[in-house]
Amino acid sequence: MLGIVIVVYKSFEDTVKFITNEIPKIKEPCKIVIVDNASTIKESEKLANSCNANLVKEFGNIEKNNSIFLISIEDNLGYARGNNLGADFLNRNFNIEYLLFSNNDIEIIDKSVIGKLITFLKENEDIALVGPMITTPDGSFHEGHVKYVTIYRRIGWNLLPFLRKKIKHDSKQNKSTTSYECVWVSGCFFVIKNDAFNEVDGFDNGTFLYGEEIILSERLSRIGYKTFFYPNTTILHAHSQTISKKFNDNRIQELQMISHIYYYKNYKNKPQFLLWLYKQSFRLRYPVIR
Repeated sequence: MLGIVIVVYKSFEDTVKFITNEIPKIKEPCKIVIVDNASTIKESEKLANSCNANLVKEFGNIEKNNSIFLISIEDNLGYARGNNLGADFLNRNFNIEYLLFSNNDIEIIDKSVIGKLITFLKENEDIALVGPMITTPDGSFHEGHVKYVTIYRRIGWNLLPFLRKKIKHDSKQNKSTTSYECVWVSGCFFVIKNDAFNEVDGFDNGTFLYGEEIILSERLSRIGYKTFFYPNTTILHAHSQTISKKFNDNRIQELQMISHIYYYKNYKNKPQFLLWLYKQSFRLRYPVIR
């Protein structure tokens, strides 16, 4: 069975729209859990009613015949902890073979997207995680990331930002047509084998927003699993629209910096001096961030 985890944060309309319009496009048998971050019970009850979801008050006491569940969380757990909570709920109550982690600002273009991604995973024993081609409202597209960005490069980008080349994805002829192994795929929509996810203890709870998917792929690679990009199916993601509604530009940059430092410290074993230098270079580029 497929388990779908959707972590939301103060996005009532987007969540209802996603559950109402996009979830019905998924034909595979599935159980869905919405993790409603930073919400009161009253707010979550309203969202659950609008999504025809079963509001979960006790993890061990649910109506298992239902398809959609909603967990109300008073605090904002962030991306990693919220997704881990949702996955844990599904694993406690159902026999889950694959997990789809999805944002609520996704439009499913190809109704067979899940079937294609699951089939790809079934056919490749050493591949644990796969993501599709991602397009955005402005017509650009995003593939898998094949290069690990070193801390030295990020320091250079901060000190000499003109050195960073912005990649334009305007021409269809530049799109990949074959799948390939990558360092990570976007965390907005991907499928992973549940056994592999549990084997690495899921996402790193030490993160909050940004970098979680990079770390997850890193954890998988350390035990022999691969991450792949699969271009033969597409979803639409309104990323820039959604993030900008919740945080201003300075806060977004600050969260990215915090995630980068956490990653380089805990997964690349970079010394304190380099971490300090990266932070200072970041402050030079974004003076308002302290």
